[in-house]
Amino acid sequence: MSAKKALSLLEWASETFGDKAPSLVTLRRWARGGKIMPRPRKVGRDYHVTPGAKYINLNDPATLADQF
Repeated sequence: MSAKKALSLLEWASETFGDKAPSLVTLRRWARGGKIMPRPRKVGRDYHVTPGAKYINLNDPATLADQF
């Protein structure tokens, strides 16, 4: 069984948002705030994101409804 390789926050943002990727500061804030699901793992001072993870806007009921 092959495990998917975790991505750095910047790699994940590039795959997810393309040229419109947020800054690393914003990505770290999202990771700490639980706005990326499944939640990234923090290893040292870096976050590792599961491929296919999604940004969750906690203020948007439509986004939340898609998760449950």
